[in-house]
Amino acid sequence: MTNKFSYILERMHRPLMLTEEKAITIFQVMSGRIDSSQITDDESLTIEASSGQIRASDYCHDVIGDIAVIKVIGSLVHRGGWIGARSGLVSYQGLTRQLDAAENDPQIKTILFEYDCPGGEVAGVFELANKIRNCGKHTVAFANNLAASAAFLLASACDERYVTDLGYVGSIGVVTIHQDISQKLEKEGVVITAIYAGADKTEGWAHKPISESFKASRQQDIDYIYEQFTAFVAVGLDVTQEHVVGTNAKSFRGQHAVDAKLADGVTTYDQLILKLTANQPQFSGATKETIMSEPKAEGAPGNEAGVTQAAHDSAVEKASNDATVTATARIGEILGCEEAKGREVQANHIAFNTEMSAEDAKGMLGASAKTVAKTHELGDGQSDFQKEMAKGENQPQIGAEGGKNSGNQNPNLADRFSARHKLSVVK
Repeated sequence: MTNKFSYILERMHRPLMLTEEKAITIFQVMSGRIDSSQITDDESLTIEASSGQIRASDYCHDVIGDIAVIKVIGSLVHRGGWIGARSGLVSYQGLTRQLDAAENDPQIKTILFEYDCPGGEVAGVFELANKIRNCGKHTVAFANNLAASAAFLLASACDERYVTDLGYVGSIGVVTIHQDISQKLEKEGVVITAIYAGADKTEGWAHKPISESFKASRQQDIDYIYEQFTAFVAVGLDVTQEHVVGTNAKSFRGQHAVDAKLADGVTTYDQLILKLTANQPQFSGATKETIMSEPKAEGAPGNEAGVTQAAHDSAVEKASNDATVTATARIGEILGCEEAKGREVQANHIAFNTEMSAEDAKGMLGASAKTVAKTHELGDGQSDFQKEMAKGENQPQIGAEGGKNSGNQNPNLADRFSARHKLSVVK
């Protein structure tokens, strides 16, 4: 029998946090319904101690920008730093090493746990869950198909939780299994003789039926662990313990998980990475404005990032408004600076026909000679230039109504500037 199944079978009388399907699989291996000799171990992931500064990239499965990705794929067991996803098992010990490396790496800001895990052994899970909860970095859990039982306990310790549209989370429960093979042994003529000291030493062994007293004792243990499990999850989800107990250890898929308050949103892996690396629109929540891309006709522009049209339009509008405010402030600073006095023509040209910064514009204006307007005096003492300026035609209008052309059929300079730079003027 391979290492991974012998490891689990040695712990069959210990409490487990597993989905029903995984428990059935293990039972079938035990009962011979699945030939365990056909299940092989692949190469294991060996984590070597690194010298010098600890880096997340030396331990974690992936590092994307300032995000360390820790994959939790396979059944969870207590020990085995060598165990990797390809073996079908993942250990709390190995995950702890990766978490420590990511937390101590100054380049890492976010730690993303990607789950495809049915749960596993109780021993060690609360220690790791508490480390995640007390981690100094931002932590995110993503059920990329499955985060159940012990895996969901770990996920509940994170700051945020997400699930794929078809993924499952939950199964908040505890189970232990006893297999009675006494009748099979009797049929095969096999007699087991145990020589022992201590009245309850052989209680729970598979070669004899389980006693009621032992069953009651084990039920008490299961109830205690379940109490700790539901209380921990309730704190992580910011719900009552009664709410958690009320899920009845069911698994919830996609949006149903959000509705049950077990997840913060529905998304994809790529979209989650985009959100964590940039200021992306928020994921779908109770309204289920799903981020999954809508089907596109062949050859039509895609929505590969999975952003909804409404979110895209909102982002474009905000960027346009921000750009307009910035441009208006720049123009006002150039035209209103001390260096622009006596150099109004140059200042207007720089403000509306170049992209020169306000600071550079001040420097250029300060180095330029002042323009002396021809003063053909009129009756009111104003020059021709001053008279034209006083007409208010085609002049820049700076302020909250910047670019607005009241009653003028010809676009003013601010409007031409906005059109040139494809800016939406704030009205």
